[in-house]
Amino acid sequence: MSSIIELDHQIIPELPFTWRMALTQGSTGVVASPSEGQSDNIVQLAKDLIPIIKLIGTCTVNSWLRTPLHNASVGGAPHSAHLLGAAVDLHPVQRTVAECKDLIKGQSGHRLLYFEINTTNWLHLDFLHDHDFIA
Repeated sequence: MSSIIELDHQIIPELPFTWRMALTQGSTGVVASPSEGQSDNIVQLAKDLIPIIKLIGTCTVNSWLRTPLHNASVGGAPHSAHLLGAAVDLHPVQRTVAECKDLIKGQSGHRLLYFEINTTNWLHLDFLHDHDFIA
């Protein structure tokens, strides 16, 4: 991964998510500076999201990589996958969160991401933790 990140460039060509979306710390406007490992995790997660986004439709990014300070301010878990760039919280545009979870649960195939059943306002997906359901 190159050490220079173009914030308005897509993370991967297959998805409309930009580096700015992945690195901005909520409504603070602060943009995180990821390590090489965090950048690699962001790219891997984006690749893992391709079939899910194709299935559930357009989503906006609520939270991706979090700095420790931002993670604490939003009440994130101390060992959150967001700290490593390995988790994303999405807001579906065309469907409800419940509809998206049902669609994901209805898919068969290879394990890509875990998602949390208990979220109702966003869709949390990560590839590190053993959550409630495997997408």
